[in-house]
Amino acid sequence: MKNTLAFWVLILLAIACSQDTTSRETADKLYFNGTILTMEGDKPTYVEAVATKGKKILKTGQLTELKKWVGEKTESVDLEGNTMLPGFVEPHLHPTLATLLIQTEIIAFNDWNLPHGAFKGVRNQTEYLKKLNEVFTRHKNTAVPIITWGYHELYHGTLGRKTLDSLYGEQPLLIWQYSFHEVILNSDALDFFKIDEAAAEKHPQVDIQAGRFYEKGLHKLVAPQLIPYLLQADKSIRGIQLTAQAIKKGGVTTVADMAMPLINLDLELNLVKKGLNNPLIPFRTFLIPMASAFAQTPVQLDTALVAIENLLGQNTEKVQFVRQVKLMADGAFYAQLMQMSEPYTDGHHGEWLTEPEEFKKFADFFWKNDFKIHVHVNGDLGLEMVLNTLEELQQKKPVEDHRFTLHHLGYFRKDQAERMAKLGVHASLQPYYLYSLGSKYSENGLGPNRAARISPAGYLIENEVLTSFHSDFFMAPVEPLTLVWVAVNRKTLDDKVLGPELRISVWEALKAVTLNAAVHLNQEALIGSIRDGKYADFVILDQNPLTIKPESIKDVKIIATVFEGQRF
Repeated sequence: MKNTLAFWVLILLAIACSQDTTSRETADKLYFNGTILTMEGDKPTYVEAVATKGKKILKTGQLTELKKWVGEKTESVDLEGNTMLPGFVEPHLHPTLATLLIQTEIIAFNDWNLPHGAFKGVRNQTEYLKKLNEVFTRHKNTAVPIITWGYHELYHGTLGRKTLDSLYGEQPLLIWQYSFHEVILNSDALDFFKIDEAAAEKHPQVDIQAGRFYEKGLHKLVAPQLIPYLLQADKSIRGIQLTAQAIKKGGVTTVADMAMPLINLDLELNLVKKGLNNPLIPFRTFLIPMASAFAQTPVQLDTALVAIENLLGQNTEKVQFVRQVKLMADGAFYAQLMQMSEPYTDGHHGEWLTEPEEFKKFADFFWKNDFKIHVHVNGDLGLEMVLNTLEELQQKKPVEDHRFTLHHLGYFRKDQAERMAKLGVHASLQPYYLYSLGSKYSENGLGPNRAARISPAGYLIENEVLTSFHSDFFMAPVEPLTLVWVAVNRKTLDDKVLGPELRISVWEALKAVTLNAAVHLNQEALIGSIRDGKYADFVILDQNPLTIKPESIKDVKIIATVFEGQRF
């Protein structure tokens, strides 16, 4: 059947090429003989063929209709029965963060398949320390610190400064907790990175005896030394190259860096431009300024606005700042520091990354200055504060299509999803929290009822809240189909199903990694679906996710990506 169709396409091409083409535009490429899912409309829509010209889609439709755009130089692209979708859109990751962590010794609870190797997960302290000992044995250089990433106390047990000092002697060792929001240093690492222990003693988000720095304690006291160390030229170039390869492997053709910068604007922007703005990179990168990097307090917001608006004029073809901004509400979900309305079962408490009154001032400032606002928020108490803030903003200055977008949303209630819909909020959900933490949080911190409602995409779809998915890479693999699989099946790392009533359809999940994700970046006119005039960004799969068993979606293979008309 495939060969027969290909034969008739060649006949059509020959006929078309024999006709006069001087008065009309002709296609560079014609895609056919596959399942082409456009992601346009409210239900699955397919076309027989797609014609492209340069970087854009020229025409979609029936194969016989598209012959008029075929010329002598048109390339026939036989999909060979495979499935073509618009290129995946990743609306929230951090190239700098990935560049940092991909260089480290990866010892995590989940499996990672990265461009430079496969890293099998370990799920108890014995196995974790065995892996750490292997790293220590082959390292043999006390002048260079060991830096690992992937530790999580609920999988790997409690580790602290005293234990690490006793196990690893004079070797500087920094353990980066999975969330990226927390580190543990032994004494020699504190010395190596010249950490101000007196300041650490006084900081509320530091336990210096345990060597633990989290949230603002990490950001203020460790990151200013740690991040420049890891972004040295010899380290960072390799890191950004591996990051780009991982993004390509996931079938992604557009990403958003949802926090530029993390610490150092010049260092990070130079890295991203050098590493991602070249013809070999098969995706574009949008940069969303991190408000707190430009203004430590509300008093500095006017100066911050000038700096951010100046960046809008420094765009390159593939790396572009947009008039959007990132705010931070409560703490990390992986570190169980989100602000919850009901107490944690073990009595600990969440953290604010921005105190509520200060958050309101930041939000008010950027709202008045017509910025699209993105907010990092994880717990239901954190969300309540953010929704109250938005409600006040709308009362002061109503905006119809504000696209105020909430990111992560690890735990929220059904009534809050209803309120989100009424306020016109958009949601960029992190489905992978359920897979990685559902069972552990059921036993620790949240309890079974709340854990079953981690990342409740079903509440959002039920209330027609426009929803996208993101990886927050490294918080999940940059694999949109993995996120789809989790949201559709709601399975955990130990193969349990939590909150089955919150499952969503494969169609809604695919929208969350294509068109809806484009909307969250205000780019839906150019990307996110296969439509005339949009960029020729495609991902080619070996199966159609809509027609296979939901459990098999994680096994769908990515054959190729097409970015702006060029196959990679």
